[in-house]
Amino acid sequence: MRETQAVNYRRRKENPDVFFEYLLVVRFEDKVASIVETYHYGSKPQNNLVLKEVSKFCFAYDPSVLNKDAESDAFTFVLTDTDNLQQFGFCRYLRGDGGDTGSQVSECLCLLTYLPWFGFFGPVLEALTHLRLSDPPAVTALLAGILEHPTPLPGEQITIYPSAHLHSAKRSQEEAAAVAEGGGGDCGSPGEDPWSPAAPSTGAGAAGRVRASSRDAADFYVFNVPDTDKLPSVPQDVCLAELMNCLDSRSILHLFGCLLFERRILFTSEKLSLLTEVVHAAAGLLYPLCWQHIYIPIMPVSLLDYVLAPMPFLIGVHKSLVPRLETMQLGDVVFVDIDENVVRGHAEDLHVLPSDLVGFVYNTIKKASPSQSGDTVSVAFMRFFLALIGSYGDFVRNRGGDGRGAADGAVAGEAGSAPQSPAAASAKSPRGSLDEQGSAGRREPLASIAADGLLEFATEHFVQSKPAGWRRFLDHLINQQMFQQFVQDSLALIETDQPLTLHGRAIFE
Repeated sequence: MRETQAVNYRRRKENPDVFFEYLLVVRFEDKVASIVETYHYGSKPQNNLVLKEVSKFCFAYDPSVLNKDAESDAFTFVLTDTDNLQQFGFCRYLRGDGGDTGSQVSECLCLLTYLPWFGFFGPVLEALTHLRLSDPPAVTALLAGILEHPTPLPGEQITIYPSAHLHSAKRSQEEAAAVAEGGGGDCGSPGEDPWSPAAPSTGAGAAGRVRASSRDAADFYVFNVPDTDKLPSVPQDVCLAELMNCLDSRSILHLFGCLLFERRILFTSEKLSLLTEVVHAAAGLLYPLCWQHIYIPIMPVSLLDYVLAPMPFLIGVHKSLVPRLETMQLGDVVFVDIDENVVRGHAEDLHVLPSDLVGFVYNTIKKASPSQSGDTVSVAFMRFFLALIGSYGDFVRNRGGDGRGAADGAVAGEAGSAPQSPAAASAKSPRGSLDEQGSAGRREPLASIAADGLLEFATEHFVQSKPAGWRRFLDHLINQQMFQQFVQDSLALIETDQPLTLHGRAIFE
């Protein structure tokens, strides 16, 4: 995809070579989930270790729990690959008897990708589900159209004509027949339709292989590519929109405080779709920082013991498991009941945050429409961080330097030019308007944070430069892994004179 120079502390693959790596069909029979069809589209060899984990997440819960709720038919899980990069499994259940919402969940379609494009892959899976039930051979025609589409620009609409790819069906079938005759068996036996319900398992297939019948596919499909150069907007960003629909301003700020203190946070809902979207949106509130710990938006029953881990986590669990959780020794876990708009635990975290910055964000969220607020909420959180840490470049110094004032290697255009108050339109300092809370209870700050190169970040001077009422929280923040990782990755970019960007978007621009 697009070439960028970017901070990779979000554990995202910056330049995936294809839209998605795998299309998988997972079936649940006799209380066992298994992959019955596998199509591999990536350039790397098929990773069987990853595929082994997929079936656990596709049917994280017994379908009997989900049969009453068609809204749980679409969801997303997250895996970490061998390179410590996140892969996203976009899933949609297929129900028996023609897909009626009251019928039993029978199969799961899963697209495994490195792109966290919720607004893109959701509609793609919806189209694939429709085609699998109405015109199965057209599924691979649609996928081929997506895979062969030129790399889209951020925010672009792409239009796919499945019928334009049907001409390659005969060639693909001939290739499949040749492979089968040679013993490879990549696409099943000649003449078999790999999308029929009784199809045998298939192996890895090359990108763009198409099987199609003589029936015409739909005329065209239009999919929206997210604009990664912009902050998330409502309603375009489905995750942020669901967060605002489910949690009010007080709950969002309570959750935000717990995120900044890297707590063990457990989300529950009766809807898998909401677990997926709200957990993802919650992590996104930390931008330009990034959650560095356990991140499992949907926790399979088989991995439930992860909630006993002593380290910070963001974990989503279906509400049917709450009685079981209540029998476990969870310790100081923060509970987020998405369905009931309840955040319980560590409410004191919010009171440590700078009150003027929190007040600004709170008022912005309260006034914003849950359905049509644009990027207002995202901008408010960004201004929170801009005021809090936007001047960090002033405290980048050569190792052994004094760290006072703008140091050699500071980020031009970022350091010193950021306003200290999120509501300010100028660089006026807000010190006079703050409630001076003193520094009682402060933690001893780190002297510096360094990367592998010649530069370091003078943390103590950075904290002392801020208003007294902010320092107690900053003493906590500079000890958090997400801030230390942010600084270390930033120093590495500064040393090589690269612009500080994250997924194509300039940080603190």
